Amino acid sequence: MDATRWQQIKTILDKALDATPTARCRYLAEACGADADLRREIEDLLEFEKPETNLLEKSAFSILTEDAPRAAQKSLIGKQIGRYRIIDELGAGGMGAVYLAERADGAFEQRVALKLIRRAVVSDFVLRRFVNERQILASLEHPNIAHLIDGGTTDDDLPFFVMEYVRGENIVEFARSRNLPLADRLELFRKVCAAVSFAHQNLVIHRDLKPSNILVTKDGTPKLLDFGIAKLLKTESGHETATQHFVFTPEYASPEQIRGENLTTATDVYSLGVILYELLSGARPFRLGGKNLAEVIRTVTRAAPTPPSAVQNSKFKIQNSKQADQKSKPQNPKSLRGDLDNIVLKALKKEPERRYSSVEQFSEDVRRFLKGLPVAARRDTLRYRARKFVSRNPLGVAASLIAAAALIAGIFTAGYQARIANVERAKAERRFNDVRRLANSFIFEINEKIEASPIKARELLVERAVEYLDNLAKEAEGDAGLQAELATAYEKIGEVQNRGFSSGTGNTSGALENHRKALRIREKLFSGAPENLSHSLDLASSYMNIADLSVTVGDTTAALINYQQAVSTIETALRADPRDPDARRRLALAYARLGQGILRSGSISKSLEYYEKATAISKELAREFPSDAKSRRRVSVYKQYTAYALLEMGQEAEAFGHIAEAHEIERQIAESEPENLQNRRYLSTAKLWLGIALRRLGRREESLAQQIKALEIQQNLYEADKSNVADANALADCELELGWTFSENGDQKKAVEHFEKAIALYESVARVDTANLSVLRQIAFTRRHLGDAVFKTKNAAAAAKIYETALAESENVLQKDLPNSEFRHDKAVCLLRVAATDARNKTPAAEKIEQAICILEKLTAESPEHKQRQTDLENARRLLREKF
Repeated sequence: MDATRWQQIKTILDKALDATPTARCRYLAEACGADADLRREIEDLLEFEKPETNLLEKSAFSILTEDAPRAAQKSLIGKQIGRYRIIDELGAGGMGAVYLAERADGAFEQRVALKLIRRAVVSDFVLRRFVNERQILASLEHPNIAHLIDGGTTDDDLPFFVMEYVRGENIVEFARSRNLPLADRLELFRKVCAAVSFAHQNLVIHRDLKPSNILVTKDGTPKLLDFGIAKLLKTESGHETATQHFVFTPEYASPEQIRGENLTTATDVYSLGVILYELLSGARPFRLGGKNLAEVIRTVTRAAPTPPSAVQNSKFKIQNSKQADQKSKPQNPKSLRGDLDNIVLKALKKEPERRYSSVEQFSEDVRRFLKGLPVAARRDTLRYRARKFVSRNPLGVAASLIAAAALIAGIFTAGYQARIANVERAKAERRFNDVRRLANSFIFEINEKIEASPIKARELLVERAVEYLDNLAKEAEGDAGLQAELATAYEKIGEVQNRGFSSGTGNTSGALENHRKALRIREKLFSGAPENLSHSLDLASSYMNIADLSVTVGDTTAALINYQQAVSTIETALRADPRDPDARRRLALAYARLGQGILRSGSISKSLEYYEKATAISKELAREFPSDAKSRRRVSVYKQYTAYALLEMGQEAEAFGHIAEAHEIERQIAESEPENLQNRRYLSTAKLWLGIALRRLGRREESLAQQIKALEIQQNLYEADKSNVADANALADCELELGWTFSENGDQKKAVEHFEKAIALYESVARVDTANLSVLRQIAFTRRHLGDAVFKTKNAAAAAKIYETALAESENVLQKDLPNSEFRHDKAVCLLRVAATDARNKTPAAEKIEQAICILEKLTAESPEHKQRQTDLENARRLLREKF
């Protein structure tokens, strides 16, 4: 089941759950239509809504079909299958049953577990799943995995297999019944991790890890069972990667498993996190009992779990090791707080890429906790490492402290007067360093942790961080190292607020203010040491940041000046070390951004020169560092810049070549790390540009296919966090281009739909980011295209009103008195549209056309290579001749 199918099922299921039984039947008939498989899937899921059906307690194996009658299950006891005689039934499900059996040939005594498929449910799917489990078990020989012993078919051709019989308790009950100390629980858990890791190394994902599938023998050996829905990566086809038929146990299933998405080893990491949570707290992260399926999905995919240490469970207590030795009364361990909380919560992250990258890493963090070492789930600060060192070496540290105390006592008298003189200075320095550490923590540690979190959290971060940094700046005079840190900190805050061409909270004016603070500091540092390469590169970075944001606020002149300063600064710095990779990378970026500035206000051919320079440097760096995806990505980005310029010149075929190459680079990068959100953003952009180029070549069906894919990717990113204005803006771009393509294809109804969605999204960005003139320009631009689509439906009156609104919006942007050629071009075209549809007032219409001609004549004189501006000028002159 792919993600699109699952989304369709969830949408229908949510509405069906709220309907009465009679209304539900009618609704399903209407919603599912002739799709019998879809209706069957939904009706199967609706069964779990009935009071007598407890979804959470059923095993993955048992819910594939309805249970067969118990009499049929018991009838096999005493019979022989292969070399084994059935003694008793161990468990049964809809697909089959597991029996306790013993060797019947007398070769030796051996008790085994025999799993047998049921005749009543034999189908291609069931047979494939059964054989798959047998194949998986055959590939796994590990002391903590119940191993395969034998297999075959019965006399009536039903497959069966025989595996090790494990007599024991599930892992949580085992720990609870023996009141295991904390350390013993963690060591037991690490053995389970070893088994799961071994399975992963053999290309097997279990997909149904839970306590009932982990039995612990009397001697404390855990055994991993039930690979009935495991995925064998080396043989299964890609469509089986997704969850099938809701076959899993929701309380232990990962969010991506609940959503029916493609699964990786990260889903087993999540399930292990739930098991560890239960081992430590006696509870599960989420209480799903009594919830319907829709509520289960919402809880697992959205709710944040309570840290294990905060779970209130009076019936569940754990001894720590020392208490166990003394046979004292068990207590809740304080040691759950901190590292263990962080370890468990990292494994339970909603996003697979934010969990442990492997089960080995998860287990290693548990080992480091047991040894008193710093763990990966917590930031590795000096204070944290020191505390861990003291806890591991208490005697050595104590001895050192005694020696240090003696030394201090010996020199105290001699240094008394000096200490009095310096005490105030020491206090000031301590307070000063405290503020610096606090500022760094806010900017770097917290921002890294909330990279994928809602934008509102970042807004609070920025507000607090700026307060501390402004106080810190007052004390930083004369300290070059601290001043450099301050500039970097202001830069980071500016990027959180608005990265110019990437994500941010949508505070352009605040971003400009903080980047200017960074620039002022860096200009002072550079003037004091112009030969320092780091100071030069940082100064150039500030110039580019301000230039990028100048583009956002529509000030192309300021952008061009700052881009030129960045290029000049880096070129001068590179003379001392022409091969420095970081300096070359930044020079390539500066060339590319300068090209963009020129394109917006001058010669296209000149902008192409800078794009070519940027691409050449980036290709060279990509050859030198072949494993660096960022180097290849820069080639892709600069190729897209080049393609845009060529499209403006009307050179569609050449532009397509550059875009196709860029798209292939982004496709490869995205496939290498598919869960990386930034990779998906770049891939969406590349697909959108590929679609635009195909449209310009007249290949409209291919264009639509690429743009729809771009829209789907960006829609998923936007839905994950609707407060991210960059993702909203990018989604609006996709809607705009799709509307344009549908309009050219003659489907004006769909064109109008996409244009209206684009306008709504742009307006949502404008409400948040009030200084962003670029988005205001996009609103007017899109509305003009909306008018074109409406006009093509023969509704000239409605189109005229839309054109008038677009013209007013364009004029509003130009009231800022910014010399932006794109804004002026938009106004000229809007004037022409209004004039063309104004049949009643010929004189004002003629004046509008003449005004548009005046604007376009100046624009084409400034940049004669812009093909569209020349075309619009010719159309304006023709309209004036024909109409007046």
